[in-house]
Amino acid sequence: MRLLRTTTVLSLLLSLLLTLPSHAQYSGSTAPAGLIRKTADESITNDSTLDDDSVLFFTMSASTKYFVQGEIFFDTGATEDFKYNIRGPMSPTAARWRHFYIVPGTTDPVNGFSVTESTTSTPVTGSGTTGGYVRFSCVFQNVTAGTFAVRLAQNTSGGTATTVLAGSYIQFFIMQ
Repeated sequence: MRLLRTTTVLSLLLSLLLTLPSHAQYSGSTAPAGLIRKTADESITNDSTLDDDSVLFFTMSASTKYFVQGEIFFDTGATEDFKYNIRGPMSPTAARWRHFYIVPGTTDPVNGFSVTESTTSTPVTGSGTTGGYVRFSCVFQNVTAGTFAVRLAQNTSGGTATTVLAGSYIQFFIMQ
């Protein structure tokens, strides 16, 4: 009997995971937690200006502390490369960022930590073209409501696409 209940619970959890709501159902200031994932590849060509990703963002409530983490998988041209930054609402009262990345074509991670919001881009450059990876986590407390977003671009504008791959995601929850 116990095995049957365990199997039923596991089946229910698996079905919930496989039917995760869309981005719109998770975003917004009332969501206490969420998982936002890219379901399709997105390419950037001839553009080195950081822009908010079309999927990897959510709305933060005012005066609220969040834990946010994410992973970005990408491929890029050897010349174009990749750059990113993460931004939240202006003037946070607390921000602690940890990030690391792997340059396409290598296996050595590059690590970083910051106690302020990232206002500049982090370039991920090398001669490889496949297997780029970024992982970040942060605790972020803001005074005003606003958007938390992953911002992406080519490091050097060029004709070979930089592609952010399906499966990249951000996950968040309120820490109060």
